[in-house]
Amino acid sequence: MTTLGKNNKKRSKGQFALLRSRRFGPFFGVQVAGAFNDNFFKSALAMLLVFQTASPGNHFSWFVVNLASGLLIAPFVLFSGLAGQFADKLEKSRLIRIIKASEIAIMGLGFAALICQSIVLQFAVLFAMGTQSAFFGPLKYSLLPQHLKPEEIVDGNALAEMGTFTAILMGSLAASALVVFKAGTWLAGLITVFVAVAGWLFSTKIPFAESAEPSLRLKWRPIAGFKESMGRARKDPAVFYAILGLAWFWFMGAAYVIQLPVYVSKAMHANAAVAGLLLAAFTLGVGGGALLCARFSKKGVEPGLAPIGSLLMGLAGCHLAGIGFTAQKLTLLQFIKIPGSAMLLVDLVLTGIGGGLFAVPLYALIQLRAPRHICSRIIAAGNVLNALAMLLSAVIAIFLLSFCGLEVRRFYGLLAVISLVVTVIASYKTVLHLLRLSVWALIKVLYRIRCNGLEAIPGKGAAVLVCNHVSYLDALIIAGSCSRPIRFIMHISYYKIPGFKWFFNLARVIPICSGRRNRKILAAAFDEIAGALEQGGLVCIFPEGRLTRTGDIGPFLQGIEKIVERTPVPVIPLALNGLWGSMFSLKTHTWLRLPRCLRPIIKLSATEAVPPKFVSAGKLKKIVSELKASAS
Repeated sequence: MTTLGKNNKKRSKGQFALLRSRRFGPFFGVQVAGAFNDNFFKSALAMLLVFQTASPGNHFSWFVVNLASGLLIAPFVLFSGLAGQFADKLEKSRLIRIIKASEIAIMGLGFAALICQSIVLQFAVLFAMGTQSAFFGPLKYSLLPQHLKPEEIVDGNALAEMGTFTAILMGSLAASALVVFKAGTWLAGLITVFVAVAGWLFSTKIPFAESAEPSLRLKWRPIAGFKESMGRARKDPAVFYAILGLAWFWFMGAAYVIQLPVYVSKAMHANAAVAGLLLAAFTLGVGGGALLCARFSKKGVEPGLAPIGSLLMGLAGCHLAGIGFTAQKLTLLQFIKIPGSAMLLVDLVLTGIGGGLFAVPLYALIQLRAPRHICSRIIAAGNVLNALAMLLSAVIAIFLLSFCGLEVRRFYGLLAVISLVVTVIASYKTVLHLLRLSVWALIKVLYRIRCNGLEAIPGKGAAVLVCNHVSYLDALIIAGSCSRPIRFIMHISYYKIPGFKWFFNLARVIPICSGRRNRKILAAAFDEIAGALEQGGLVCIFPEGRLTRTGDIGPFLQGIEKIVERTPVPVIPLALNGLWGSMFSLKTHTWLRLPRCLRPIIKLSATEAVPPKFVSAGKLKKIVSELKASAS
């Protein structure tokens, strides 16, 4: 496990190094090419029709945009279940090559549809594009866990999302540019065929990815298959809620991307170049948010970023809803100069960043926690839910914007309010992760944390952490430096401090005291500790039982032995340096003194785990003392 204190610059290079790896680079090229073509063809068609039919009181443009999106999305509902079965049954690289070859044929038909100017044929091509994308969907996310290491999963997903939304942006911008050219339909057709061929060439370089379940019998059961896969996902609540969260993300994303061109045309009375600029702001925001997520995650999954992303989407969306424009027939330069344009762009960028922070950890969580042999089918079920969410977005948009006459910025405001509700739900479901991130931000402001050896803490599975107790901030520093949630054991006298009990309950602190003081509390504490360990969690105890008054490590109490005796798990020794003498320690009158320097250095060290059969209070004290001395 990599800690939050690692060097960001080095890690960033490692993140982008995946693009040069055959394990990821060709897949990235396939994904980007496919996303570009899907959105380029759809956006070119929508832009050409919208800006040709836009007139006051004409609702046909709203209908065309949302119908086109619906035809591209509907195949995900119909075929994702079958696609997930194919992805689990067959070797993945060969299946990807077949799918990308079919895209060449579909784009050739799309070229003909654009030249003939047949709306019916154009919409048929959109449906065919959606079908091949539906079959590719489960492959692209189930392939990553087979080719990437667990610590590369977040980086891979971040790059994939960044590439996807950059491709969406480039496709949308190219479509916007084509509107002004008479030969735009010819250029659109040629570009789609060229990109489809490029995608197929990338697919030929994807390494072999063995079948997850070769004996699987294929059945096309859209409804029954969806229910079965969702039932499997529900067995792991984290996976299930991640799937629901991603459905909300695609609902929001579809609402913003699909409605922007008509918003620009009808509400702002601006040209296609302005639509391209607004789409660029949103999609670049999503890509930037995805990369920020990878930076903050430090190679671990950070579900606590999801509510932060949702909050950002909600706040930015609320502000966006309050921006109005009265100017008519805006060109790009005129738009940039008018009041409110800069804030509109900022709001869209922030909304996109929030979306990236929200989605990436959820994708990574599903890939890492879903059982390997059914991973594609669970992802396919998620794709069905995503498609239904996007269809629902289109239906709601058609109803509210076309028939109810709601302003699109008010529609965005409604989405923002719902996003704030999602923030509350996501915060409740990821409370320990969210607290850990908040603590990390706090301690980074107060101190410079230097971590060493924290890879000894397992990425998953139960363990007990033991550490010397120097200050009131010890638990916060440990919690913020470890990328897994930790249950801390706290003496009942601190737990009952007025005004803090609610926070300790939120952090799921385990209160404890001696048997002489209250046997019931002691027994309940050991029961809760055992339960947390049996569920594969991390528990941290300060075996001294109290803060040091001298700076030295006091005797370790035998409670740690009783914990491991009841639930045999490894024990990881930790040592803290640099907090003695701080205002949060018990050194006399230190609370009256300002620190000698801003953000002093704090060292947190760990060493290899002690097997449960070798655990004793005396031995653990010796290890922690030696670890503390070596790090001084």
